[in-house]
Amino acid sequence: MKEIAFSNEKYVEMQSAKIRERISKFDGKLYLEFGGKLFDDFHAARVLPGFSPDNKIKLLLEFKDICEMLVCINASDIEKNKIRDKINIATKLPHYLIKSRDGAEKTFNEELKRLRTTWVDYYLMHMLTDVKTWNRLVQIGIKDWIEEKKKNGQIKQIGFSYHGNSEEFCKLIDAYDWDFCMIQYNYLDEFEIDE
Repeated sequence: MKEIAFSNEKYVEMQSAKIRERISKFDGKLYLEFGGKLFDDFHAARVLPGFSPDNKIKLLLEFKDICEMLVCINASDIEKNKIRDKINIATKLPHYLIKSRDGAEKTFNEELKRLRTTWVDYYLMHMLTDVKTWNRLVQIGIKDWIEEKKKNGQIKQIGFSYHGNSEEFCKLIDAYDWDFCMIQYNYLDEFEIDE
């Protein structure tokens, strides 16, 4: 008879306890990243007899009332399960690699190909640090390019990820009619941690 080497209940119980312990050390706030597959983890189930392929989902359900989640999944899973219309996809344009409007187009098309989709729900001008960077993109025609992509439905919402100071942030907010922005914020910058 095969002996079960893994307890799903113990896994969820112990992991939940450790996560709660970590959350308590950071004033109720914690960034947590799960490695591997979030669901249908049949590899883990093969190498850990008794492991449920959906254990990570069970673990996350322990925190459903107290956390916000961002889930990253493989594009082939979206395509295979025909769920594109049920999820939002976000990706970014790395401005430091873009030298022309054609360069933006080539990068965007490659992203669509890799994501196996025809549109992006949230598209970010990535890692803007100041208005000067945005103005360089404007000079190569990025505003018209964005409007074209929004008009034909390839980009639903346009935004930027920001990595600069508050003065430049306010200037960038006013530089374009953005739908959203993502700012860099590190909880650890706000607290001293005793070890």
